[in-house]
This record gives sequence, structure tokens and C-alpha cells, in this order.
Amino acid sequence: MSNLIKTSLFLSLLLGTLQSIQAKDHVLATITNDDDNNIYKIGLQTDDATESVVKIYKKELSAKGKLLDHVEFTPSEMEKGVTIVKRSGYDVVALRAENVNVNYGGDITMTTLVHALKKTKKDYDLKVEKEGRDWKLLFENNEAKKLHFTTNKKFLIGSVGIKDVQAKK
Repeated sequence: MSNLIKTSLFLSLLLGTLQSIQAKDHVLATITNDDDNNIYKIGLQTDDATESVVKIYKKELSAKGKLLDHVEFTPSEMEKGVTIVKRSGYDVVALRAENVNVNYGGDITMTTLVHALKKTKKDYDLKVEKEGRDWKLLFENNEAKKLHFTTNKKFLIGSVGIKDVQAKK
């Protein structure tokens, strides 16, 4: 009986390892901001066999590269809309996918909170496109590997939202 349990455990670990090997990771963009030194990475994972998107993720890393946060979403969750940055109870950055095809890409609306007290928001147009076996992110119809968020700061209050998002070279 003990051997059966050991064999089952070994096979489970082996299959789990093989499944993770079959997923390919694609970093779409690295994101910085003027509020902290953390680095954010937005990317997706594709199935090696079909090359279709299985997960979209956001990783938050310290300036030294230590993983601080990791959130994953499915393509169907992205179509409903997901919050990727939440601060003090506010959805600061949200993504919603439209016309998505897990094999070719699609349109994404990125909504940022401009001013929490006034509840103003701004939308940015993103696209994810497949190019050969790789994937790329388009920000306002231009390829963007780096994005920079400028914080909206108010005297005596501090950060109230995101003033602007720009593609960086």
C-alpha cells in the first residue's frame, strides 16, 4: 500500500511538472511608475501544443527583483473585466478584453483611475497580437515593451490616481 501511495505521488508530481513545461511564458510589457521603484510585468502563457492563450498575468517585483505579487486571469475573465491594481479600495487599473481570440489576440481597454475623489477615469486602447510564435502588446497602435505610469499627486493629499500612461523606448 505504501508503494502505491509513493507511486501515485510521484506520478502526480511528474504530470504537474510536464504540464508546466508545456506552457510558454510571454512577457508583453514591463511597467514602471513615478510613485515607487517596483516593476510590474504583464504577460501571457500559451499552450505549447496549440499556441493558444491559457492565462494572462501581472507580476509585481521589487526593485531588486523579489516577487511581491502574482495575479492570473483566464481569457474569459478578461472579457468580463479584471482589476490588476487596487489601492485603498479603489480600482486603479482595470483591463477588459473585446473581440478576443486565444489564437490571434484581441482588443483590450485599459481603464485608469485619474482622480479618486472626483471618480474620473481614462481609457487607453491596447491590442495583443500574435506574430509568428511570439506575442506583442500595442499601446495606442504602436508596439510597446515598456509603459510608464505618471501618478496624479495633489498638494496635502498625495496620490489620487494616474495622470498619464506613456510608452517608453
